Amino acid sequence: MRRGFIGSSSSLKSLTVATLLLFSSIIGSSHAQSLTDAQVRTVRQRLADVATRSWELGTRAQVLIEFDSAAYDVLSPSCKLPPNSTNPPSSLDTPFSIVRPIVDQSTSHAQSGNGSLMDDGSVADPASLGVTVLLANWTGAGAGGGADFGGAAQRELSYLLEKAPKTAEGAISHRMDKTQLWSDFIYMVPPFLAYYGALHENRTLMDEAFNQISLYRDKLHDGDSGNLWRHIVLGGDGEDAGRWSTGNGWAAMGMLRVLGTYKASSLSRDYGDKIGTLEGWVDEILHGMYDTVSSSNTALFTNYADQPKTFRDASSTALIAAAAYRLAVLSDGGRVGTIPKAERARRELSKHAGDAGGHIDGDGWLSPVVDPHNFPVQGSRSPEGQAFVVSMIAGYKAWNAAGQPGINAASSMRLVSMQEVLLAGLVTFAGWALVDLY
Repeated sequence: MRRGFIGSSSSLKSLTVATLLLFSSIIGSSHAQSLTDAQVRTVRQRLADVATRSWELGTRAQVLIEFDSAAYDVLSPSCKLPPNSTNPPSSLDTPFSIVRPIVDQSTSHAQSGNGSLMDDGSVADPASLGVTVLLANWTGAGAGGGADFGGAAQRELSYLLEKAPKTAEGAISHRMDKTQLWSDFIYMVPPFLAYYGALHENRTLMDEAFNQISLYRDKLHDGDSGNLWRHIVLGGDGEDAGRWSTGNGWAAMGMLRVLGTYKASSLSRDYGDKIGTLEGWVDEILHGMYDTVSSSNTALFTNYADQPKTFRDASSTALIAAAAYRLAVLSDGGRVGTIPKAERARRELSKHAGDAGGHIDGDGWLSPVVDPHNFPVQGSRSPEGQAFVVSMIAGYKAWNAAGQPGINAASSMRLVSMQEVLLAGLVTFAGWALVDLY
């Protein structure tokens, strides 16, 4: 007599073995799906190979500071502003070498130029270099080679505040040729303003960083689309009202850098309200973005988060994950709701790295990625995408070092999956036993 299950004993045994193997693979997946140090070095080398435009160079310098020099990184709880001005670590040599030739060029054109660190058609993008320029000046990196880091930073600041186009409300334009607001701006300009102010205990500049974020949010934030930000508004030609995933990442990470600067500043006690507001604004972007993939079989966002038929983009996926890790740490564990989603994204981006089927191939290139020079189009190699991987891993390491705030939520998600698989295995095993018994 047989009851409980219909099927052969051998088929049930095979099913049980397969189930237990699957369970074992889930347990080990969190360990296997990480990039090795060698793979991160390769990603960094590809970034160095292709970063040429102002924002690419500025982002490269920033993420190298994040990865290598936590004590000088405003996203790190160990950062204090003003920083130590003597004996900077050798890990800052590469970021300083990125901005030195730019500063030299800017100095040579100081009389004829507009004051921007690089003249590339954008008001905002060259300011992405500003924090590294300020840090180089503060630590005396130009003393031996004659580079006028301080003068270059001051000219950049004067250009932004006094010469750049602005809206009637006072929002600094992202573009030179028209008054136009881009979500990308939040990563480029406010962190520079906040850092400049923090170095010199200048509340006016620190407040202006928040003011610019607030003015941009007034125009770009859309509460009817899950609190995501539009990409480009005003200016007519070139407007893009879509919720570009990378643009939301730029905005989130830029706000985090300002938040971190406030917390690291000697004036931090005066900025509690602004810190709390920025935490909330970042958190709503992260939740809005992750909600778009909550029922998807992949953690990768579509290029436009509000347009599910656009291509999947690993670049924005890495940047948003980096922001989630940093928010968890900077909020002292108070904003950890998106950590499980960030962990899912990091594991997916890291899985099979170095193999043909991975999102990071054997040469260190991330894919699939948006073309950073033509944002509706899928590209092949993205300097900013490479930088975002470095930022994601730096954020992940910082999150680990802080005790993995939010890990219980991430673990519980994985545990549910494990329990479901194990339950299926136990039920199958019971059926197998019944078959043998009868």
